[in-house]
Amino acid sequence: MPTELARLERRHAREQKARQEAEHLLELKSRELFEKNRELEKLSNSLEKLVAKRTSQMQKARDEALTALQVKSDFIANMSHELRTPMNGVLGVLTLLSDEKLSQEQQELVRVALSSGKHLLGVINDILDFSKIEAKKLELELSSVQIEPYFHSVCAPFALDAKKKGIEFRYDIDIGVPKALVTDPLRFTQIISNLLSNAIKFTDNGGVFLSFTPFNSKGVYRLTVADSGIGIGQEHIDSVFAAFEQADNSITRDFGGTGLGMNITKNLVEMFKGQILVESELGEGTTFHVDISFAQGEENSDILPLIDAGENPLAESNILLVEDNPVNQMVAMKMLSKWDCHVDLADDGLCALQMLETKDYQLVLMDLQMPNMGGIEATKRIRASKEKFANIPIVAMTAHNSKEHMQECYDAGMQHHISKPIERDSLQAVVLQYLSVSNDIQESDEIAVDNSLRIPGIDLASALERVNGDWPLLYSLIARFLTENTNLGNTLKRYLADNDQTNAIILLHKVKGGAANLGIAELSSLAGDYETLLAKQQNWPDESAFSSLQMMVDNLNKSMQTVDNPSNENQKSTLRQESQGYVLQQLKDLQNLVNKDLFAAEDILKDLLDCELSEGVLEELKNAQNAMNQFDTPMVSAAIAAALVQLG
Repeated sequence: MPTELARLERRHAREQKARQEAEHLLELKSRELFEKNRELEKLSNSLEKLVAKRTSQMQKARDEALTALQVKSDFIANMSHELRTPMNGVLGVLTLLSDEKLSQEQQELVRVALSSGKHLLGVINDILDFSKIEAKKLELELSSVQIEPYFHSVCAPFALDAKKKGIEFRYDIDIGVPKALVTDPLRFTQIISNLLSNAIKFTDNGGVFLSFTPFNSKGVYRLTVADSGIGIGQEHIDSVFAAFEQADNSITRDFGGTGLGMNITKNLVEMFKGQILVESELGEGTTFHVDISFAQGEENSDILPLIDAGENPLAESNILLVEDNPVNQMVAMKMLSKWDCHVDLADDGLCALQMLETKDYQLVLMDLQMPNMGGIEATKRIRASKEKFANIPIVAMTAHNSKEHMQECYDAGMQHHISKPIERDSLQAVVLQYLSVSNDIQESDEIAVDNSLRIPGIDLASALERVNGDWPLLYSLIARFLTENTNLGNTLKRYLADNDQTNAIILLHKVKGGAANLGIAELSSLAGDYETLLAKQQNWPDESAFSSLQMMVDNLNKSMQTVDNPSNENQKSTLRQESQGYVLQQLKDLQNLVNKDLFAAEDILKDLLDCELSEGVLEELKNAQNAMNQFDTPMVSAAIAAALVQLG
């Protein structure tokens, strides 16, 4: 028994010792684990801080990179404008020089200089487009396009280029393509032009072929441009769309170019949410496929008809024209007068509100940028009087064509938007649409343009169309525009010195719109570029830019001096003999119409000048005509009053 007890005591002692050792070991390991956990926690905290620091550094580096990219893009855009400005001046002078009587050798020198200048301008324009795309400042402006005439106008210049190279050029529009599609005509033209330009440039034998076909039933269409030119090696296919790269360095030496055209094309295609594919073999030619989805557009007849003066459904229509620019006033009123509309003129939005209270109008044509009250604010106030003016259509007429401006017009309560320069067919379509008149109308006679008339820098054909072929009126409008802007460059330089951006923007906007309506496209485009630069980027162009504008105005003035003033042409050899009573009544009617209907007054004045008149009356009526050409109605009234006194 004692032995058993001793054995149990020894066993108990061993177990107790083992438990103590286990507890000691557990405590030791727990202590070690605790320390390790503390170290791990410190390390984790340290890593989190390090990750946060690194993330912050990466974010900062990314922001700095984006800022640098934006600065670079803005710099390139601004520099492109500064480079383009003197180039426009150079090309303008060279164009004028090419019209002079030069020897054959001198003509060749001018031709080479013009060709080189246009090439350089193309390079600058590529850089500008690339910088806009990179800075994400390029947006699509969609509109309905009549496909057949659109492709004809786009392809016509390239057909001439191909003919000069002695290669074939053909294009084909598939019968399954609708007559009208919705696209951005400017940017889609850029895609087509870049592809055709490259195809013709790299083709010396064979030809270039363009096709436009439906690609699938989901509204996707395929544009294909194929050539039989030099082709592209397979090792260079991947670099075709890279910026600043050519498929082969020797191409730059042989053919020139920036290497931006295809990159711009690819970016534009992607803006359309489309894709561009290329197939090529060295020496076998190249084929590009562009697949883009287009919505179906509104079909128009090939020739927009004009209203038959004999059965005119618009003759009793009252239209309010809200416009402050005298040139734009006269152009719009001349177009509307063709259809015998009753047109009243308001110089600003405030005046328009007052006139709407006194007369019922079926349509309001509203400019946006005017003194006292602009078109947007005026439209908002008109729409605020819901019961009275709820149904009157308001159409914006402005040189602002951006998506933002158009949306601002619609948000204010306008129903439609007409871009300046005002096109006769566009204005007619809007008038017919919003006055809900019958389309029982007659096809327009082509406006005859005297081919002997030629003024460098002015597209007389389009300008004459806007004034219904009235050459004396157009001459007076151009003369007045140039007189008003004789010191354009110096005025802008003064605004620059005073940092007066507001007045500079207003002046540039007026020049842009007025020049566009008068067919002076280059001046309009340049003024628009500087207006955008000031309005959106708050950056002043270099002073030399304004010198370039001034030079363009000076050149236009010189060009105008080479054309006879139609108002100074000899009187008709046979003058009508009318009674003094007839002349007196016509003068009184003329006096009453001066402040009501300037066009009707002009017709009476022309009629009087065809009559036999005393020297004193004739002189006063000529003074009235000169004042009318300057839109100086007080002076017109004064001259007519003087003629009445002379008549006794």
